Amino acid sequence: MARSSVAIVSRSESARVFELAGIDCYVIDEGEEEKLRALLASYDVVIVDEDLEELVRKGLKRESREGRPLLVVLPSFTQMRSSRLERLRDMVSRSLGVRLKWER
Repeated sequence: MARSSVAIVSRSESARVFELAGIDCYVIDEGEEEKLRALLASYDVVIVDEDLEELVRKGLKRESREGRPLLVVLPSFTQMRSSRLERLRDMVSRSLGVRLKWER
């Protein structure tokens, strides 16, 4: 099978639905993140579950070159979290030069 320029990484088998669109899918278990990092650097776009974002992002930062790959974060298939909102708050805080706080 020819390799696509897009990959999805998840801990849930539900992510395999993306294979129908020709996207390479990697369902990984705990502790398998290291072996995927070098492989994922060869893709143009990597789609990742929210719960794996930090692990994959750290590895790709070391492996990637030329601004590749683009990392797209989807809500987790296995749990609900709000790390995307936290990341947005951090980016806005840095751009304004002050630390923002969320009121809940």
